[in-house]
Amino acid sequence: MLALEARPFQGPLEPRPQGDTAAVVAIDDDGYAVTIVQSVYQTFGSGLLDPATGILLHNRGGAFSVDPASPAAIRPGARPPHTLAPAIVDRGDLTVVAGCQGGRAQPWILAQLLPDATDPAVDLDELLGRPRWVIGDRDLGHDRLTLVTEPGVAPEVVERAEFLGLGIASFPGPADEAGHVQIVRRSRTAGVRDAASDPRADGVAALVPAS
Repeated sequence: MLALEARPFQGPLEPRPQGDTAAVVAIDDDGYAVTIVQSVYQTFGSGLLDPATGILLHNRGGAFSVDPASPAAIRPGARPPHTLAPAIVDRGDLTVVAGCQGGRAQPWILAQLLPDATDPAVDLDELLGRPRWVIGDRDLGHDRLTLVTEPGVAPEVVERAEFLGLGIASFPGPADEAGHVQIVRRSRTAGVRDAASDPRADGVAALVPAS
């Protein structure tokens, strides 16, 4: 079973794509699992396309620093800083595999979903449809650290943010900034195998029978 987010081809006369990250997650009947989060970074990567393969080049190297004292100093074999946070939760009797789009908000997003995702009784489509909150600043269009909520978020979340001195804002509805999550789950004891794709995105979830 798998869940993935598809990105349609963008022709030269179409508007510039706003997304730069996609996730694919899968697990098989034997318990082998994978989560892949692929990002070209900064909306549309480097803008360079290899005409022979159709591969679009990313620009993750832009996160390196030329300051030798920086933790992100460019050097041989180094990986640039990034926000990608693929997750696999394996507690023995149950495995949850998740991939998320959402920039710096990915830890907030996954923290709201993974605890309930480990309960086989929780429907994954319902879980991904729940209203979310995220925290950010410039990445969410604010000049200071701000809690931004989708409609329906519990009021105690807002109250806690106010207590902590965070800014408070809201989305008018389900928002891309609240993440696109792809998730699959396998329960050994309950015999449950299910998958879901975020309703905020253009992905699809499928259970594929073994050949």
